[in-house]
Amino acid sequence: MAKAAGRKPNRRPGGLLRRLRVRSAGRAVWSNAQRRLMLGLAATALAVFLLAGVVGGVNYYLMHSGQFVLRHIDVQAGDTITRELVCEYLKLQEGMPLFEVDIGRRQQDFLRDAATIRSLSITRRLPDRITVRVIEREPLGRLARRPFAVDADGTIFVRYLGMESLPCISGYRDGLVVPGARVDGLALAALELFEVLKNNPLPLPIVDVDVSREDYLICTMSDQRRVKLAWKHLGEHDARSQRFLLAQLKGLATAMNSERGQGRASWDATIQGRAYAR
Repeated sequence: MAKAAGRKPNRRPGGLLRRLRVRSAGRAVWSNAQRRLMLGLAATALAVFLLAGVVGGVNYYLMHSGQFVLRHIDVQAGDTITRELVCEYLKLQEGMPLFEVDIGRRQQDFLRDAATIRSLSITRRLPDRITVRVIEREPLGRLARRPFAVDADGTIFVRYLGMESLPCISGYRDGLVVPGARVDGLALAALELFEVLKNNPLPLPIVDVDVSREDYLICTMSDQRRVKLAWKHLGEHDARSQRFLLAQLKGLATAMNSERGQGRASWDATIQGRAYAR
């Protein structure tokens, strides 16, 4: 009896299964929690299946129904980028499905590969039209001994049209010189000078600006006269800096084009408000 009393009860296998199910009349009956779980999983699977079917159906309709075919390509191009080049790069051709064009990706790729473009917009217009608008960078100067132009933001890009008429930036050694890169240092000050002269015509025909010095520019005129130029807040590239630069240029233009100044070949305008021949 003692031996029998010390023996552990023999547990039958399947105890976990019995806890998960309730047997009634020989059938397995799921608990309420299990039933809700199974219904939720079934509803989710059905929703995913229906959504996949709807997406597939819509995609097939847009791509293969023949209702949305590209028949008109409107391109507003710039001075150097033609309509044909835009269509070739974006892989646009009349007769293709209108929704075959991945607008976001092609726009991103074009802007990455073509540094000459400042902005690009691609618009799909139902039922059969795509409009492309290209805005090119406007060259403000060029880099010496390289076929590269630079815009007001300092971005370097390849340019051939009209390069000979742009003022030159020489002595630039600070940064990487490849399309898409940006100049820095006094090259930005030279661009600020070009922009002020463009917006305020003055009798100062500057054709080259040497940016190799630390705190002033060396400007060469079309008649080979040279000027050392600096102004207050040089290098800050803001409205205040441009005001001081414009004032300095006006004084310089007056001095250089005076009767006594026209015969002087070397000038110093590194002190604000002063310009004198050396």
